Amino acid sequence: MIANARMYAVSPEAAGRWRALLTAIVAASGISVDVIEHPAPAPLEDLWRRTDQGAVFMCGLPFSRSVPQPVLMAAPVPSPAEYGGEPRYWSELVVRRDSGYRSVSDTFGGRLALTVPGSQSGCVAALSFFMSAEREPPLFAEVIAPTVTPLGALSAVVRAMPISPPSIPTPSPCWEGTGRTWPSRSGSSAGRHPPHPAAGGLTGGPGSAAIRVP
Repeated sequence: MIANARMYAVSPEAAGRWRALLTAIVAASGISVDVIEHPAPAPLEDLWRRTDQGAVFMCGLPFSRSVPQPVLMAAPVPSPAEYGGEPRYWSELVVRRDSGYRSVSDTFGGRLALTVPGSQSGCVAALSFFMSAEREPPLFAEVIAPTVTPLGALSAVVRAMPISPPSIPTPSPCWEGTGRTWPSRSGSSAGRHPPHPAAGGLTGGPGSAAIRVP
């Protein structure tokens, strides 16, 4: 079986810490599990389709659609008080701090950056959210996708990638699904999807029953 935390390995440092944690969990279980690498831009879907999962972080959307459904061993519970000690999260519409955007409607007519179609937080939540917008489509002049990772989507915003047509020189917002609270040094939030349960998390196949997550 294999273990991997690519979904939350947002930086080399984070990847190393997740690798160390999974290695410790596997060692404590006493069963044979290989902690493997699966770095971007390798598709996460390829990882999630594997039938030898022992401990793999999986997005809630593919988790809910998988047949047979993987075993959910643990779901992340964020530490800030606003999460109420529950395994839930939301997606943020992140904009450049200097963009002038203060609400979701301010971003209409600009550009939108999304991660991948198989991501609940980085894509599908955005599409669901914008379906209720009180404006005739298209809402955005351009959609930048796939950016693959949340960091890729944020980079598209912060770097203000060239757009077409040039008559809309506005920095792009991105739909970012870490569930964290903004603002940061470079970005701020123009809107938020309502909180939803963390349907996914650390998952495994039938053979992962012997793995215990402390």
